[in-house]
Amino acid sequence: LGGIGSGCSGCRKTPVPVAVETVPRESLFVTDRGDTITADSARRYRAMMALLAAQQQRRNDSIQTAYDAAQAAKDRAANRQPRRRTSSGGDDDAPATTHSDRSTAGLRDNRTEGEIEAVANRHDRDVRLCLETYKRDFPTASGEISLTINVTPEGNVSAVNIVNRGNLDAKTVRCVTTRVRGWTFERVKPSAGTYTTGRYSYHY
Repeated sequence: LGGIGSGCSGCRKTPVPVAVETVPRESLFVTDRGDTITADSARRYRAMMALLAAQQQRRNDSIQTAYDAAQAAKDRAANRQPRRRTSSGGDDDAPATTHSDRSTAGLRDNRTEGEIEAVANRHDRDVRLCLETYKRDFPTASGEISLTINVTPEGNVSAVNIVNRGNLDAKTVRCVTTRVRGWTFERVKPSAGTYTTGRYSYHY
């Protein structure tokens, strides 16, 4: 017999089993980028995206409220034109010439479609942000939203006309219209009237 510590060339070594913790396949979640995460991480991810969407909606609502208030103030001011006194002491039916009337002398008669399109291109990111938020919630969705814009002589957007919304939800459409209504254009003479642009399409 060999001494203590001697080797045993003829002995068979039995492997010792090692416990390995596995995660059930039904507990895994694949993100839109192809990453595999656990269901618990997926729940936290969806909760975070829902919070970001809610914050974005609150910002959109705040912008819309401020725009509506400014538009209402502008409308009230337009209806308070002073009346001229006649030589007999009465009121003339014609409104007095205001500073606003005199300031139109240097304005152009109208804008070109190219100038309006240049403004829309500068604000392209506004619409893209709304669509990117929608894509995070619905990564497999695809389509386009098309719209036209009504622009007043003062350079404000008085209406956003949705021609085609694809499969976008009401929240995303409201986000798009709110952002577009915040665009401003060059002022022109009042005789130009409200101008309706051509169609602008955004793919998602």
